[in-house]
Amino acid sequence: MKHGEGGDALVLEAREMLAAGQSEEEVFAELAARTGDWDACALALCPALGVPRPDAEARIREARPLFDEFEAGEEDVVAMLLACGHVFVVDRVLDGRGERIREMLWTATCSTMSTSSTSRSSLFASETPQ
Repeated sequence: MKHGEGGDALVLEAREMLAAGQSEEEVFAELAARTGDWDACALALCPALGVPRPDAEARIREARPLFDEFEAGEEDVVAMLLACGHVFVVDRVLDGRGERIREMLWTATCSTMSTSSTSRSSLFASETPQ
């Protein structure tokens, strides 16, 4: 990390970058490439998004082994994995309407996945070697 860049400064910078329209992945990758401190960047981005610090610390602790698998220059890949691992997801309390929408989306997603899997299986089952 460059001299003078503390955690609070990174949180503020991450907020500014998010407000300017950058995605979570873009913000992490840019900060991580510049500072070289992936832990601090992930830990700064979570509160900038609204994730409580204790939750952010627990998420980063679980994701930390990923950092050892990559090296400088691969920050965008790490950002994608952190996003896929829900490190940057802000948990929200939903009202009754929001809960109903979430349930319907979950049902639709599961239905789509089941249909896709069945279609794919039957497609490959109908192929015969020649």
